[in-house]
Amino acid sequence: MKIQALKNQIVSGGKTYPIYISFIQAQDILKISVVPNYSEKDTDETLANNLQNTPVRKWQRPLIEEKRETLTNHFNDQGEFMPNPVLLSENPHRKGAKIISNPLVINGQTTLMWEINLPDVSDSLWIIDGQHRINGLGHQTCKQKDNVIPVVLLLNGDGNFYSPTDFAKIFAQVTTTATALNDLHKEWLEFSFKMSKYTNTERQEAMQTVIEMCSNSDFLENGITYKNPFNDKIVFNDSNRSDNQRINCIVLSDLISNYYYFKDPQFYHLKPKHLAKQIEAAFYQLEKTIPTPLESVFFSTIPNKKHIIMIKAFLKGVLSYILTYCDPGNKATIPLLSGWDDIFKKLNFHTTDWDWSPYTSSGSEWYKKSEELASVVMIEAFDKLVIPDSCSDLQSCIVHGNNLFLEFELTQGSNIIKQKVTSNMTINRVGQIDNIKIINKSFNAQHISIVDKKTTLNYPEKFNIDYSRRNKGSGVDVPVVRPSSASRPHVYNSTNKFTLEIKRTKYGGNNDTIEVQFFI
Repeated sequence: MKIQALKNQIVSGGKTYPIYISFIQAQDILKISVVPNYSEKDTDETLANNLQNTPVRKWQRPLIEEKRETLTNHFNDQGEFMPNPVLLSENPHRKGAKIISNPLVINGQTTLMWEINLPDVSDSLWIIDGQHRINGLGHQTCKQKDNVIPVVLLLNGDGNFYSPTDFAKIFAQVTTTATALNDLHKEWLEFSFKMSKYTNTERQEAMQTVIEMCSNSDFLENGITYKNPFNDKIVFNDSNRSDNQRINCIVLSDLISNYYYFKDPQFYHLKPKHLAKQIEAAFYQLEKTIPTPLESVFFSTIPNKKHIIMIKAFLKGVLSYILTYCDPGNKATIPLLSGWDDIFKKLNFHTTDWDWSPYTSSGSEWYKKSEELASVVMIEAFDKLVIPDSCSDLQSCIVHGNNLFLEFELTQGSNIIKQKVTSNMTINRVGQIDNIKIINKSFNAQHISIVDKKTTLNYPEKFNIDYSRRNKGSGVDVPVVRPSSASRPHVYNSTNKFTLEIKRTKYGGNNDTIEVQFFI
């Protein structure tokens, strides 16, 4: 196919980029062009493997047939037409089909036009931007299939101006700011070309870890091959998000960034390949260690029994252990499967009831607070290798909330009084109390609210809880939020009796309450 085009060039960063502008019938473009897109039917493992390549081979969105059909029907013979140019490039992976361009000579005179010879093969060109317009107008049922549409062509000719990465980056830059890509596609596309937040090295390493976890079919230990439990189980294809029973690549990448690569290790960080193997091995061994795994929050196939938030909390715990104990320069500190089994048994994983479905509320309102609670406990447990707050197991700590305590600090001028609270109680003190702090609390008191019971239900006087966990900083004052209708004094004095209602939100969304009565 021969076409004529105008040519100019753009110079940027010391490089020259030739650009051609022409007009081609949409149906003719379809005959010689392909789209480097992935399919809605691609497995997550397939996409993860695709991301192991540099540059990625499939990076465009799938053709949306409904969108194509809408364009075909819209551009009929009733006055509608398409003036917007589409963006094409040569196919850098096509061998033996050279595109030749030469200045157009008429009557011995060189003109400003160029003649381009496009090989008549089905994949001479890539469609970088405009696949729906081209497929819509070029469809056999479209009444405008014989009309030309404006085309911008990016061709190397005899030079080496463009690389496959350049073409994909152009697509990413054009498309991520135009018609919105699906979330997961946008995420891994930006990772592939180090765009947006993936200019950050730690985030790159986190996503590379996720890619390894999804694409590895197995892992090797002492010459024995074990099946990787995360293989094809992390969602990269937006079409696979509907089951809501698997972690997607955005969530897991952010988790690994925030709880590993952004944290300071005791030694130094594992590389993504080695971190992925440790996470795979830990989760593999978890299923072997715990009782009745198919009834558990981790491995059940029943939605109300399987809790994604607990898988995330567990992974945060594992990352906490690796940060504290794993020295990449000392193989003896890197757990084998038996090592992970020992760690889990130290934390009584093997005797814990992991079916937590009887303790959860209906709906999903409890997810966020429950994940935060479980994460705090898991991180502490794996960091210290002790179940927090002297609980017997992690269900006792997280779900049942056993061994709850709060420690108050009451200030009387220069006099400081400390009082530990574990249940309903009365505190008798004489003299003015200038301030109240919480200076310590059990880990399962992650979510508490404190209300002065003398105030009405419509206008409760709430205490803001701004607490730094023990060993991480001193307690912070517990100021009072006073509604406009409040009549309570700003200083608690000996003429007042008041009761604080302390309500805790437990795992699964259930609450329990204790009351502390002060005579001051």
